[in-house]
Amino acid sequence: MLSKKLHPLVEKISNFLKLKNIEHRLEIHEEEAKTSEDACRIRGDCSLSEGVKALILRCKKTKKGDKFFVQVCVSGDKRFNIKKLKEILKVSDIRFASESELIEITDGVLPGGVPPVSSVFFNIPLYADEKIFLNNRVVFNCGDRKASIYMSSPDYKKVFIPQTVDITGE
Repeated sequence: MLSKKLHPLVEKISNFLKLKNIEHRLEIHEEEAKTSEDACRIRGDCSLSEGVKALILRCKKTKKGDKFFVQVCVSGDKRFNIKKLKEILKVSDIRFASESELIEITDGVLPGGVPPVSSVFFNIPLYADEKIFLNNRVVFNCGDRKASIYMSSPDYKKVFIPQTVDITGE
């Protein structure tokens, strides 16, 4: 049983990976990691490119059209290209989810703690930039800014089944 001070999603993700027989390491930190740079410094044993930024975005198909949420994941040293993402998703508008939308979608996870697991835990589409999988492993906050999961990139792809896309760079 993990500390009651951590978000319950931390234990849910770790238990899910155990049930799937996925080798992983859960690490609890003394300090909160709110940004990719903070996380890399606090973790100390991973590169910025191994860290995964998990962003929840609100998309709109047309000016008056349907709105929906997606999760986009990129390496900690990258930024997504909004033009590429709009083309892939066939949408006219994209914005970051507001803090209140994010908290509602993730059942209380705070910004900076959102894990790249929306396909399993948040019931919204998951898109991962292909460059994430150039690394042998991925490391990500797992529901709390004080907790990280380390796992292999192939295993991440296997259990969370993101749609792999090219959404960084020009």
